[in-house]
Amino acid sequence: MKLKSKVLLMCITSFMTVTTVLCIVSCNKFRGALKSNSHNYIQDICCAYGDSLDDYIANNYVEHLLSGVGMNGISSSYAYAVDKTGNTIYHPNTEKIGKPVENDAIKNVIANIDTIAKEDVLEYNYHNKTKYAAYVITPNQNVLIVTADANEVFKPIKNMTLSITSISTTLLTLVLIIDLILATYLFKPLKIALGEIKRLGELDLTDSNHKYKLRKDETGIILANISNLQIKLKEILGVIKQSNDTLVIESTDLSTNAQNTNDLVTQIDAAIMELANGATSQAQEVDEASKNVIGIGDQIESVSSEVDELKSF
Repeated sequence: MKLKSKVLLMCITSFMTVTTVLCIVSCNKFRGALKSNSHNYIQDICCAYGDSLDDYIANNYVEHLLSGVGMNGISSSYAYAVDKTGNTIYHPNTEKIGKPVENDAIKNVIANIDTIAKEDVLEYNYHNKTKYAAYVITPNQNVLIVTADANEVFKPIKNMTLSITSISTTLLTLVLIIDLILATYLFKPLKIALGEIKRLGELDLTDSNHKYKLRKDETGIILANISNLQIKLKEILGVIKQSNDTLVIESTDLSTNAQNTNDLVTQIDAAIMELANGATSQAQEVDEASKNVIGIGDQIESVSSEVDELKSF
């Protein structure tokens, strides 16, 4: 993978990581704030209508009090009332009126009506749905409940997440385009520097004269140093060539002198051989002369003997 691709991948990863973390943190904080506000809102509604519940029950007018009561903008939110025995006094679904309450959370409130908190917000599961229910216990121990589905309460978070995802995707595309342009601008001199290094490795020392070496950033410094290295190598090669020429001349002279010396040695060797041959011939002549002298001496001795013999006569 090229360095340019690695930088782009790093930018994309960093952007996605930051966006994901911000999205998670923002959604969690928004979820907590929305949950708290929803609890307060549903509790306020419950308390506001709970103050009048006993009077409306006494006047058999409870439907007019609770009809349409619920959290604004939440279709799953509605109010219903039960008495202290757990029978439903009012419910938007008229089939449930007069029947025992169905969910366990409210049953527990009825079972502990004397000891449990007079108002609170409960979170429970009903028919595989998470629901919030605020309740208030009236002085006559009737219970008013305002409920809503948690999924609908937190629907703005889902919409916000989708919006953040959509915006992040658009920003990521924009950032990717900007990063691609910047990476191309930033890495073009580096690509040229790599080409210069390759030429340098092939001992191509011609100066390319790139304008990027005048830049003040790292790539400009690299290109300027490569150019200086080319100049220095040219100077070194010039010195080496000059030294080589001098060496060739001196080598030629040395070869000539060696040849002359060899010729002279050959001549001296020939002269020595001649002297040796002459000395050998002279030795032979001296030996023959010595033999002749000995022969003459013998003859002299013989003649001397003969003379002595003659004298004796």
